[in-house]
Amino acid sequence: MRRLYFLVPDTGIGKKVVDELLLATSRAGAGIGVYMGGMVGLNVGSTRLKAFQEAIERGELLVIADLPAGRVDEISERIRKAYPQAELEGTEPRVPAFP
Repeated sequence: MRRLYFLVPDTGIGKKVVDELLLATSRAGAGIGVYMGGMVGLNVGSTRLKAFQEAIERGELLVIADLPAGRVDEISERIRKAYPQAELEGTEPRVPAFP
């Protein structure tokens, strides 16, 4: 393990103030990074929507539902009864978010 040392000139403001300033700038940098990452993420198109892009452009309604795995069949059957014209596309494989 390596250590990083920062030489801080003696400015008369004290070590505690320098430590707090370093912590504050680190937090500000992390906050800006999270914000900028979110803004970039908003501009990236969803890969799930690409398969349905033509239908969406024709004005069809797309509903993507996050359901408990044990209730998929029950809810699918309810949708079929209530909206016989609906096309159910099925489920996606269960993949962990961060493998």
